[in-house]
Amino acid sequence: MLNNIFDESYIGKSKYYCGRCEGWVIKNYSKQLKCKIVLKEFKEKNSEVFGRTKKKASTDEEWVTAVYCNNFRIEKMILKLLDEGEKLSMELMHKLPTRVYSDIFEENWKEIIRLDKTVNFKRLKGVMSKRCVEVLKIFMTNKVLNET
Repeated sequence: MLNNIFDESYIGKSKYYCGRCEGWVIKNYSKQLKCKIVLKEFKEKNSEVFGRTKKKASTDEEWVTAVYCNNFRIEKMILKLLDEGEKLSMELMHKLPTRVYSDIFEENWKEIIRLDKTVNFKRLKGVMSKRCVEVLKIFMTNKVLNET
């Protein structure tokens, strides 16, 4: 509804990457509230980055990923890999998805086997890997922004 109020032609170039800004952020500092209005072209990208919700999952693999493969868990594994001496780069993708996948099943295997879901574990690992890529990119970007 709010998107109808704003004219997308006012959106300019991003300061953080080569491309258009995602949308608008409206802030009320006195009440510490903010609202983000995202342009249509970024909504699909956001579902890749933040994951599909359980309601929007179109496969059982997406549902399991939405429930168990959250940003916090992926970031926890990134930090563990860094503590083990790995460098923060996309090279972490050689280890990160397997670590996240293992962590999920070590901690949640009892719940997962009781689910009324039919899961193809090869596809599940692929869906989780896509989430790991997106979270790793955000993690790396935030690190750069925090250092400047």
